[in-house]
Amino acid sequence: VISFENQTGDEAYDRLQKVIPNLLITSLEQSKYLRVTTWQRMHDLLKQIGKEDVQVIDEELGFELCSMDGVDAIVLGSVAKLGDVFVTDVKVLDVHTKEILKSVRSEGRGESSIIEKQIDDLAKEISRSLGLSERKTGTIERSVADVTTSSIEAYHAYLSGREEYLRKRYSEAIHYLDKAVNLDSTFAMVHYTLARIYEMQGEFTLFEKHWEKAREYSSNATERERLFINGVYARRIEGNREKTIRLLTELTNKYPKDIDGFRELGFALYLLRSFEKAIEAFRSVLELDPNDPLSWNNLGYIYMDTQQYDKSLESFERYQAVSPGNFDPFDSIGELYFTMGKINEAITNYKKALELATDFVGVEYTLSYLYALKEDYTEAERWVDRGLDQPGSLFFRGLGHFLNGFYAFWSGRYVLALEELDTTEDTGFLFARIRWLKGWIHLLQGDPVIARKSFDEYFQELNLPVTYNLDCGYLYLTEGKMDSARSRLGRIKEQFRGIGEIWKEYVKYYMGLFEGEIYLAEDNPQEAISICEKTPPMRYGFRGRIASLHYQIMTSRMMTMKDVAARAYIQNGEIDRAIEEYEQLTAFDPDRNGLGLIHPKYHYRLARLYEEKGLKDKAIERYVKFLGIWRDADKDLPEKQDAKVRLAKLEG
Repeated sequence: VISFENQTGDEAYDRLQKVIPNLLITSLEQSKYLRVTTWQRMHDLLKQIGKEDVQVIDEELGFELCSMDGVDAIVLGSVAKLGDVFVTDVKVLDVHTKEILKSVRSEGRGESSIIEKQIDDLAKEISRSLGLSERKTGTIERSVADVTTSSIEAYHAYLSGREEYLRKRYSEAIHYLDKAVNLDSTFAMVHYTLARIYEMQGEFTLFEKHWEKAREYSSNATERERLFINGVYARRIEGNREKTIRLLTELTNKYPKDIDGFRELGFALYLLRSFEKAIEAFRSVLELDPNDPLSWNNLGYIYMDTQQYDKSLESFERYQAVSPGNFDPFDSIGELYFTMGKINEAITNYKKALELATDFVGVEYTLSYLYALKEDYTEAERWVDRGLDQPGSLFFRGLGHFLNGFYAFWSGRYVLALEELDTTEDTGFLFARIRWLKGWIHLLQGDPVIARKSFDEYFQELNLPVTYNLDCGYLYLTEGKMDSARSRLGRIKEQFRGIGEIWKEYVKYYMGLFEGEIYLAEDNPQEAISICEKTPPMRYGFRGRIASLHYQIMTSRMMTMKDVAARAYIQNGEIDRAIEEYEQLTAFDPDRNGLGLIHPKYHYRLARLYEEKGLKDKAIERYVKFLGIWRDADKDLPEKQDAKVRLAKLEG
């Protein structure tokens, strides 16, 4: 069903050129005996032939699209106006012979009659022209107003908002979609589109509000739209990925050319780590549209997660080729290089992304972390400040303060870190992470009472028992409560049995570190060494997407010192092995250490070992490195004072 011709003589009714065909498509696709090309599918076909900016699909172009998509019949039409009567004329043509199968006319008083009556009448006549019996045309049981809106103004505003959304012009899209909601608050697809936009902008309160509305009014949508809304809702709101896959599989079986359905199905399978099936779903999209950018992007991430880096780069480069001038392929390639441990290449691509989209909120924070990996914390904080200077949502501002608080903590400025974290407004689950970070700072400041309060508040909000038991276990160690610490270790071992495969490596690693700390506290370095040797390196850490840096900082547990083995060697009198361990911990090695930051204290501890062995130049180098990072650290921190005294003595 292609664009209708406006024969009213009034440009104000040009909107009907798209409104009428879209309504006809929506009405016709309710029939289980017809397969109707959606407007989105036509847009995808136009992209394939380089005509994505075409606003009106005329007869010649319509036949070309039918040939591309294996379509048998095409609907042409026009709308005229006689006084206050609107007349809609439709011709149904056989694509192969170009013969007219049927001509249909419908009319009604007022523009509203189009959506209230005319579309339903035309859809039934079109169905009959294609050979469907009266019984089969009856399968279009609901009027188009029941599955969209009774307001033609609301429908036009929705179409305009959807077009702006697909162009990624989100402010303009929100303008139109808000207008549609004001005209009809029960229009499900308007709420769905608003939810997608607010999610991308980090406005999670509005995101959840509109998702709930989309789900509430999903009965006021077509079967295809209802399956889609409920399928995506099951993943994004309910967290039920199995339900998502069931609903989206039903959708793609019934509507095998629904690109959005295959995309969402692929993404749900990807999250379940069902990589082969996810690849199959995205390949189904690319069979329909070889230039679909989102599918090339998602394939790139799947290959990245499965460490097929050549295929990942190839997919991202295809994404780049089909999206010229788009910033996002550079963002994806930057993330691939990050995952591979090629930090300089990652920085180069992220900066290119930022050049192409100066309002690309959040990339500054990613760049800050990359510089932190290079131990250039001055540059890391500069990029956070640059991000905070950009207009952004409450969430992104909160993330900026979280990162600044973390970097201040990391460089020994505990007082400043707490001040920075206290400036962050309540941003939902991010605020819980802030409580967690404050708990660790209070613990290292020697205040376990306040630390425990912060951990409790964090746990009440997020309910992550393994993380909570680890934090409490370390707290008990600082208090010398060995029985309580071992009790927490026991709980973690019990919880380990019920943890999904994706998290087992992560939990096993930190469980091993914690058990090693217990043996160190009990003056049993041999057992601590044995535990560390049995604990494999944790490579999960920062692999994959890094947009949620607050989450990544938690899952890589930056607060937890990973030098348990090195300290056990020292306690056991094996200085050379301790030095070797610290040299590995302070070297950037993604395969061994993952992509977590190097703790500054490792340099200090290694410097003391070099000093003990009489390696003066190496000791000086490490003390200088440590004090460079901790130059503004709180004055009462013993490591800073000791390092300054030792460095001065070594330098004579």
